[in-house]
Amino acid sequence: MAFDGCKTIGLKHFARCGILRKEKSLAEGLQSDGTACEGGCFMYLVIKRFCAIFMVVFLIMAIFGCVEEKEFVVSRVIDGDTIELADGITIRYIGVNTPEVGQPGAEEATEANRALVEGKKVRLEYDVQKQDKYGRTLAYVYLEDGTFVNAELVKNGKWKTEHGKRNNWKEI
Repeated sequence: MAFDGCKTIGLKHFARCGILRKEKSLAEGLQSDGTACEGGCFMYLVIKRFCAIFMVVFLIMAIFGCVEEKEFVVSRVIDGDTIELADGITIRYIGVNTPEVGQPGAEEATEANRALVEGKKVRLEYDVQKQDKYGRTLAYVYLEDGTFVNAELVKNGKWKTEHGKRNNWKEI
């Protein structure tokens, strides 16, 4: 492979320039025998540094996660742990399990959820598993003021946290 008019770089060139043995001489532009290095060594160092910078950026993104900062409006509350957004997407809260419609406590859970989010802007954060078996999007939901809806429902109600195998489950 050739770089910007430099001579073709092969393993022999790397060995002759000291890349496989001494990178300090490369930084000075010298071959292992002390003579000036050809252009290939410089390109090797540039590519190596670019890869290192790319890896650092990638690691930072992985550590802090890529949180979608888009805000959505909650158009309706379906039940105590499920909402529908204005764009028609159904969201199921990760880590929260409330009684189903028709079961004791279902109406109380639905009303608590409605009071908390209906008509409000929310931000979503996803985990490993993006959808459940019913096609609902699984998410952690936050209000504009930073209130963590999933935790708020569990903290203020009789509902339990739900733990699964596929998600990391934030502290609720």
